[in-house]
Parts: sequence; C-alpha cells; structure tokens
Amino acid sequence: MRVSRNSGVAAATRTLVFALSALVAAGAAAAQDGGAPNALIIGALRPTAAPVFSPAAAPDQDLVNVAVTYAFTGVLRDEVKAGGRLHFGPGPKPLAAGTPVFGMPTNLPSGLAPNPNLTWCAVSPPEKPQGPQNVTCFPRLRILLTHATEVAFIPLGPDLFPARFAILRDHDLAKPEPDIEARPIDLAPPLKVSVQFAGWDNNLANLRVIVRQPAYTSPFTLVGNNYVVLANQVVGRLHLPRDASGAAHLPLFGGEILIRPGPDGKSAVAELARPFGR
Repeated sequence: MRVSRNSGVAAATRTLVFALSALVAAGAAAAQDGGAPNALIIGALRPTAAPVFSPAAAPDQDLVNVAVTYAFTGVLRDEVKAGGRLHFGPGPKPLAAGTPVFGMPTNLPSGLAPNPNLTWCAVSPPEKPQGPQNVTCFPRLRILLTHATEVAFIPLGPDLFPARFAILRDHDLAKPEPDIEARPIDLAPPLKVSVQFAGWDNNLANLRVIVRQPAYTSPFTLVGNNYVVLANQVVGRLHLPRDASGAAHLPLFGGEILIRPGPDGKSAVAELARPFGR
C-alpha cells in the first residue's frame, strides 16, 4: 500500500492522464501521408546489422526487418532515489551510480542535461540470473495544481521500449535530479524495426513501421495496475505515392528502401536503394 503525502493533490492528479508527448510527438501512431516514419521514435534507434528482406510479402506480412539498439546512451553519475511520497512497504529501488541509461528524442524538452531534447531512461540489471532488465524513465512534468515542474521517477517494468505511455496516478520525484554522463555503452536489448506491407491502394503503397520487442510473447503486458506495455508498437502508418515505374520510396535510418509490386501484383518486394547512413 502506498499513501501520498497530500491526498488532495494525489486524488486530483490521479484524475489526469499525462500523455507524455515528452517521449513522442502527438499522434505518433496516427496515419502519416508520406515521408519517413515518426522521426522522433526512429531517431532514438540505430541499426546494428544489415536489413533482412523477405522474398515477397502479402498484406500484413513483414517486408524488411532491421536489428536496432539505442542511439543515445550514457550512465548515471550519482545514485538516484524516488522521493516525495510516503511509503508503507518498500518503494521503488534506488538506481546506483553507473546504471546505464538511454535517451528518447522528444518534442517537448525534458530539461535534463546533457541534452534537454532527450528524455532519459535507466536500465536496471536483472534481479535474478537470466531475468529481465527493468526500465525507469525521468520525464520532466508540470504539476498543474502547483504550477511547479518536477522530474518524475517512473518505473516502467521489464524490457520496455518506451515509445509512449501514460501516468494514471501521482508519481514519485527523482531525488536528486538525475546527473547523466552521455557516452557510448554496450546497451543492446532485443529490439528490431519491421516494415510491414499493408496493401496497395491504387497509386499508394500502404505500410506500417513497427518497433518489436521479441522478449514479449503477448501483445501487451500489464505492469502493476497502471501501465500497458505494447510488445509491438506501430510508430508509423504510411501511405507512400508510387513513381512512374510503380515503386514507392521509404526513407529509413538515413538510407532508402525501394518497394515494388510482386509478380502477382498483390504482394510487395523490397530492396535497399541507398545504404543506411548511421
């Protein structure tokens, strides 16, 4: 059981759902009329291997899969604890100095150094051998009743690519505010980006761009009573125009994927037209 230090503030806060546009642009999963998939989300990732293409894809099948990891990484310089509420029983565990972190590009600056355009998340080691890692994020949130801006300490659960989530209750504060040392580290969770063919629509190629978390075996996971974590997150629904040859052009990771109709006219085949730039 966890009791807030101010039940009035807690009750009011619980009535709000903070859709964290600090982690994604509004409507990231909404249809897009062309161009690259959501740049903020894809900007959080970098390829770790060459893309793998399917020989041909029927509607709702993958055209290409790309193994990825986080593009922005670092470590905590100092221990960070959860504070600001009274706890009966153990609260969230402190995060030790040296804990690895990764950054998510944001359309609303989180305000954390060394890059205020990133929302940083920490990856705690497994509690048991071969167990899952756990992710805690530090978005900067405005508390509406007090007009104060605070950094939240938000445990999100295991193996999470936090493209988006909501806070359904009052939150802990990050004490002290996380001090991030940005540097390359070996942080490679089992993530991949999949481009899925959704069908031809006259002169348009309909696609879905999905971030997959293979560690999950179900479509969603309920963490506690508050968070729904999607195993496969659609970060772009694209409707790309076809050129005079009938091909559609998909920009991805600084490169380009060319998509053409298959021999039957209903399926699709893809190839790498321009290598990834990073």
